[in-house]
Amino acid sequence: ANTPKYNLFCSGHAFLPDGRLFVAGGHIADLQGEKFATIYNPADNMWTKRGAVPDMPDGRWYPTVITLPDGGVLVSFGTTSDGKHNSTQQVWKDGQWVANQKFDFPNDVFPFYPRMHVAPDGRVLMTGPLALTQLLDTGTKTWAFLRPDPDIQRGMMLSSRKSGRLQEYAPSVMYDDGKILFVGGGDGPLKDAEVLDLTKPAGTGGWETADPMTFARRQHNATVLPDGTVVVMGGTQGNGFNNVVGGQPIHSAELWNPKKPSGKQWTTLAKADRDRCYHSIAVLLPDATVLNAGGGEYSPNNNGKPNPAGDTHRDAQIFSPPYLFGADGKPAARPDLTDSPGDVKYGDTFAVKTTHPDQIGRVSWVRLSSVTHSFNSNQRLNVLKFTADAAGLKVTAPADPKLCPPGHYMLFVLNKAGVPSVAKIVRIHQ
Repeated sequence: ANTPKYNLFCSGHAFLPDGRLFVAGGHIADLQGEKFATIYNPADNMWTKRGAVPDMPDGRWYPTVITLPDGGVLVSFGTTSDGKHNSTQQVWKDGQWVANQKFDFPNDVFPFYPRMHVAPDGRVLMTGPLALTQLLDTGTKTWAFLRPDPDIQRGMMLSSRKSGRLQEYAPSVMYDDGKILFVGGGDGPLKDAEVLDLTKPAGTGGWETADPMTFARRQHNATVLPDGTVVVMGGTQGNGFNNVVGGQPIHSAELWNPKKPSGKQWTTLAKADRDRCYHSIAVLLPDATVLNAGGGEYSPNNNGKPNPAGDTHRDAQIFSPPYLFGADGKPAARPDLTDSPGDVKYGDTFAVKTTHPDQIGRVSWVRLSSVTHSFNSNQRLNVLKFTADAAGLKVTAPADPKLCPPGHYMLFVLNKAGVPSVAKIVRIHQ
């Protein structure tokens, strides 16, 4: 591939509805962000040239980028080219920047990679790192508390996570329509897990305490799986970044199951061979495994000196979740998914072929996504309605882009034992 001709380190990124990757910002120096944006096209393995995407008004270092229901991308926060707070949000759509709205973070808190999701009503939810939870309407360009209340102090309490703390480097995961898990993070790190259900009637929803993890973590990753569980990997139980000295990194994975009763939601699983802390990633693959890779304090202004070996991980491992194994520990028999359309429209009912349709218990898809700095803002799961007959399955796509932003998804069928197929990639659009 060519290169975009500037440093993409510490940028934000999200897939566009057509499958290209939109990247905003980058690295001039620590805290100083580039004002450029670029697009990578996997079809021809090429980046756009500098200037092909209009520049942002100012730089962004550690911004968050998410895809909106109308196909635009929202770029939020980070720091400017001179290291100041970039308190604006902007939308890039149809080749131009079309919106600009300010939100002032506290002066003592840098707005690094805010944890943001598209809510079921189309607004954008910010779950962290601040404890106070708010929503942005990109149409009216206004922010609102999660639960407005005439008593502002009480309203802020109802709108906050239970911990009441700043929790940086914590994953926030939309594991079902409008349902979010926020887990760990902070300096020093927490074990805490909290859930938020935005599908509850207006005025009744708020953060609720879930079972805590076994290990306190920051710099970890959390990945939603096609059965609706969430696997947490890596991170450190110490303060700061990698903490490779003294056994601070956590190698054991943990699986969270929202359907299990209190006290039984987390299961400790296999250990990774490497530290996966700062700058590591975890991404769901089409075969229903998870790619866990990277990590380390990369120095883009290296001055010719190598990074410490303990802070440099250019390797990767594949994690196989428990649903791929039977009770005897041997690989489970997987359902097959032999055919599906490559693209569908909202609300379409489409045919999916599988050898044993009567054995399928669930159909779901997970959006293609990209992760950085412990957060994957565009990963989301939809459980799809289906019927089975002798010819296969009839599956209905979500009707509302607010629940399923346009783009490419990994479509899985799971048998009644919860074992997933290998996915087919399906694009949903208007």
